[in-house]
Amino acid sequence: ANYWDEAPTIAPWIVGEYDAIANKLVATPHFGSARVVVRDTTADSNIVFDPDNGVGALGDLAAGTYILTVTVDGTDNYSALEYSGIFRVSVPETELIKRGLPWWGTVIIVLGALGIAAGILIILHVRGVFKMTSAKALDDYKLEQTQKVVAAAVHASKLDAERKAEAEAREREMEEQKAKAEATAVEAEEVSEAAAALDAAPETVTELDTSAAAGEQAAQAEAETAAAETPKPKKSGAKKTSSTSKAKSGAATAKAKSGTATAKAKSGAKKPAEATDGAGEKTDGDAAEKPVAVEKKPAAKKKPSPKKM
Repeated sequence: ANYWDEAPTIAPWIVGEYDAIANKLVATPHFGSARVVVRDTTADSNIVFDPDNGVGALGDLAAGTYILTVTVDGTDNYSALEYSGIFRVSVPETELIKRGLPWWGTVIIVLGALGIAAGILIILHVRGVFKMTSAKALDDYKLEQTQKVVAAAVHASKLDAERKAEAEAREREMEEQKAKAEATAVEAEEVSEAAAALDAAPETVTELDTSAAAGEQAAQAEAETAAAETPKPKKSGAKKTSSTSKAKSGAATAKAKSGTATAKAKSGAKKPAEATDGAGEKTDGDAAEKPVAVEKKPAAKKKPSPKKM
């Protein structure tokens, strides 16, 4: 029996790029010697490479497809071997571009592409995809425009609300400032009235005290006058009692007049003072003693301190 230690192989290459090492033909039988022949794929099967007969060289092969045949003749000691395979020598890509396709190949490709496109369009039309796509596109466009309008309206509404809020804030601030100003004016007026009342109080007290003193002096003077005019009692105790009663009555009348004058001065009444005589009867105010006028000294006015707001 016989077999291959290394089965016949050869790596393909590109025209003009053959490498004796990279593209080396390998065929090693276990027994015997291998004979290599390369033929083209034409109808004549021409031998293009036969190293035993010195035909051709692998590096000179043109682009195309070739048949590699390797045989080992058999003997009485081992059997024969035979291998047949195909390898290819390619054309560079630049060469393919330069050559281009034949006109009929271009026509076939174009027609095929057009036929495929037409078939796809027909199928889509039959299934109503175009209508659906058109309607969907229109709906999408309407939806997009609606969203834009809504967004613009929302934005405008927000701006309007912000402007209204700012206006209301300014109005509230103005009202607060106005209220503060009015409160300040009222407080200032109250402080002014209180200061005027404080300024007038000492004068009123002084006037009342002066009027009371004058009334007491007038009553004392009248009592002394009445006592001086009363005749001295001689024998009768009744007459002495009458004179004493008259003196006491005059003193009481004077005190009543003084008290009335003081009360009227305190109450600020405008009517003339009424007094009573010793019998308790009322007399005209003209008969009463008028209080002595005392010069008024204006008290120093105190300036009110403004309240802090």
